[in-house]
Amino acid sequence: MNQNKKTNPVDILNYWFSIELFSPQPLPPLTGKGGTVITPKEDQDLDWLRPNPDSRTRNDKQRYRYRVFVGLFAQSNLSESVIRHFSQLDIPETERIALDNRQNAEYCLFSFDIDDSGIPIKESFFLSSAAWALGKWPSQQQEYGKVLELYEKATEQSKDHFRVWADKFHKAKDNTQNEQLSNLVALPSTRKNPEINAPQASEDSEQPDCHVLLGIDHIRELSNHMAETIGWNTWLKRSQYTSLRIQRMLSRRHDDNTQPDDPLNSFFLGDLIHITKKIASNNRQALLHACLGPENPTHRLDVNEKLDTVWNILAPKCFPVGCWPAPGHYPLAHSQQLAVNQAINNLEEGGILAVNGPPGTGKTTLLQDIVAAVICQRAQALLELDDPEKLFSRSFSVEHPNRNRNSAIHPFAPTFLQRGIVVASSNNGAVENISLELPDSSAVDPSWLDKTDYFRETATVLLDTGNNQRNNQKSSAIKPGRCSPPDSETAAIGTSSCKHSGFRTMAGPFANTSTKK
Repeated sequence: MNQNKKTNPVDILNYWFSIELFSPQPLPPLTGKGGTVITPKEDQDLDWLRPNPDSRTRNDKQRYRYRVFVGLFAQSNLSESVIRHFSQLDIPETERIALDNRQNAEYCLFSFDIDDSGIPIKESFFLSSAAWALGKWPSQQQEYGKVLELYEKATEQSKDHFRVWADKFHKAKDNTQNEQLSNLVALPSTRKNPEINAPQASEDSEQPDCHVLLGIDHIRELSNHMAETIGWNTWLKRSQYTSLRIQRMLSRRHDDNTQPDDPLNSFFLGDLIHITKKIASNNRQALLHACLGPENPTHRLDVNEKLDTVWNILAPKCFPVGCWPAPGHYPLAHSQQLAVNQAINNLEEGGILAVNGPPGTGKTTLLQDIVAAVICQRAQALLELDDPEKLFSRSFSVEHPNRNRNSAIHPFAPTFLQRGIVVASSNNGAVENISLELPDSSAVDPSWLDKTDYFRETATVLLDTGNNQRNNQKSSAIKPGRCSPPDSETAAIGTSSCKHSGFRTMAGPFANTSTKK
């Protein structure tokens, strides 16, 4: 292999995307008789078909929702089809063993949700990426780079078809005349090869009970169409791509217009599509370019060798305008301050900075200073406003699905949207180091406490610091009447001095200006 050959980032992402296509999520296992996950029988009454509404509704705030998994197939079907499709590849024995260990997993071709009245929810359809890939994988190697585009197109077409199909049932629900309802959506079980695009019963045919809105026949009708369109009938038997599994769930009322999380596919598919498009359109952010650019980063700094560069980074002009008022007024160590200065000064346009160290070496401590720096940047931006209303963009109205009124929303202007902080970790304990310890008054030196007491009532309500049990921490929304009115002093973020690493910066992170009313 030519080591000097540059790798196209889009090729890397397309390869990764192809791997994720064949990494579906397994279906929920059956829960037995009377359970929440079942495989319906031919003569079984489905929950949403029962005439008694009490059997379908939990209470005033919750309702049953049903997820239908259509076209069940085993891991063995997937593995054998992949090996057969890519027969030219020499699959290592270790990979074959890994496939064999997952033979008991089950997947499906597509899924959608049904509300408690038996009506399909239009925005709940999901197409299995693995099933699509096996039916429509490009036959020519030169077309492999188009897999992402082909998958997106197939997904949108499938969703559009499902919306049209589901809309028939929504219209039927609104029709109170039984005869018209039957003509719109009722399909006698004796019909052969029904056409989904125009399901109509003849005048002489026997009409089923009008309360049957969505039955197994209708679902199989949809599955037949999908199988022919995508090509599932080339590797699955008809009895497989029309098989069903149904999961009963509880959901909040008025949630039918929200799209659920994808229950079938890899979590990474959406992100990979988004990133690939950015790279392909040359809309490369600094972080993406550093990770996926055709050239490796060449600028590396050895802090043990380049001491002159280190001292330049630690110059007073490179310090943030504010620091965390930690107990004892102890400054950061040089290595900590180096990381803070680099993060604040070099990541304005994006990028990534990794800080490594064993537990107890001060990683959380330096994050406190980054938080303080961001707060001060917000304060500086606020001070530049000549009119407080310029902090917000034009308001718009939002409808409450469970209330008979709208609310006006005043979003921040785009200028103020670049100063947020997201703390993310796969370890909840690491996140709590920030979310629980930083708001605590013990994290601030006592000499600053009388200068940092702004918005205390609001913060107390949001963080529930009145009952700050570490293992029973709850966040609560602000409710009318829970926040007491401000006292006679109005607090604001201003400027003052604080000691930091031997220097004095003229904009501490938390300062106070008081005005007597």
